[in-house]
Amino acid sequence: MINLIRFTPRPDATLGILLINDFPFCATLEEPWRENKPNVSCIPAATYSVEWLHSMRFDKFLPRLKAVPGRDAILLHSGNHDGHTEGCILLGAYHEIIDGQPWVMRSRDTFREFELEQKLKPFELKIVWGDENPEGILKCDT
Repeated sequence: MINLIRFTPRPDATLGILLINDFPFCATLEEPWRENKPNVSCIPAATYSVEWLHSMRFDKFLPRLKAVPGRDAILLHSGNHDGHTEGCILLGAYHEIIDGQPWVMRSRDTFREFELEQKLKPFELKIVWGDENPEGILKCDT
């Protein structure tokens, strides 16, 4: 099981941490919660089945969440800030605030590590809201 704990809702983004087998793997960045509106909101907290599908846009295999209520084509992929999400989940090594905006850093490298870890196998992703930044796990200046 892979868990995504959202711990810092902000007006401009939602920050979180991705855990694999209960160990921190990487930082995440999503859109803020905006009533699940496509392309501008993070998705509802729930458990989703995820399969790797070829993305024509990115020309590579990416993890795609299945059966997201009211949404389609929700992916995990690389990117740095909320302008790169379009409702998807970005992976990065850590969070950083740049010009007042939250970013995930070293995103491409982190996503490559995720690909190697998961080996294109389907998985379950459980998304939950946490109360705070897990101490000592991530660099985050919020």
